[in-house]
Amino acid sequence: TVAWAYGTLQVKGLDISPIFKLIGQLSLVHLPTFKPLELTNLLWGFAKVKAADAQLFQAATKHIAADLTPFSSSNLSTLVWAMVTAQQHEASIVQRVAEEFSSRLPNAEVKPVELTNLMWGLATAKLHPKANVLYEVGGQALELLHDFKLQELSITCWSFSRLHARYDRLFAGAALHLSTSRTLLQQIHPQGMANLLWAFEKQMAMGSMATEQIATAVVVLIPRCLTLLKQLKPQEFACIF
Repeated sequence: TVAWAYGTLQVKGLDISPIFKLIGQLSLVHLPTFKPLELTNLLWGFAKVKAADAQLFQAATKHIAADLTPFSSSNLSTLVWAMVTAQQHEASIVQRVAEEFSSRLPNAEVKPVELTNLMWGLATAKLHPKANVLYEVGGQALELLHDFKLQELSITCWSFSRLHARYDRLFAGAALHLSTSRTLLQQIHPQGMANLLWAFEKQMAMGSMATEQIATAVVVLIPRCLTLLKQLKPQEFACIF
């Protein structure tokens, strides 16, 4: 709870090293007694404040890998995010978590942020999951498309393209929704713009059959892109132009 609170509050200028060192030491001793949500929140808190405790993450990862069953789908996606953010991840275990997450999708209720966190983790770590994982996650994203916030949609599209995963139905749906949703267009920001345009370009380069929908979305995005021009960071500018 303490680690989660620090991660949530993000108090600037506060030296958190001593308290997180103590939390890490105490957590190692009591690790087997943690409930799935408690362990998930613990690792999330450490990752969020950039207090990567290698010993804690290694022990926690081993404990988690022993039995994924008690962890909810939300827990699983958050764990992938935390392990990758903290740069304390084992490829084989992240892949197992992703496979477990995707296997539950036909019968589980998930939120867009959970799909986004999982895909971001895989893409950032450059871990290419099995094709069925991408198929299931992409299919679920397509079903929930109208529930996605702009940030979630842009990261999800970016993740598929970064993993060189062509998904025509998902990108056709995403591009069409983006073209017609006033809410999404109002939420657009420099990083989201860069992620989307970069992701669209990569899909087209892979021979996507969603070319028409993507082209329509790009036409809609360009005027908004020009209004954001002065806010673009060099990397975002490079992605767009």
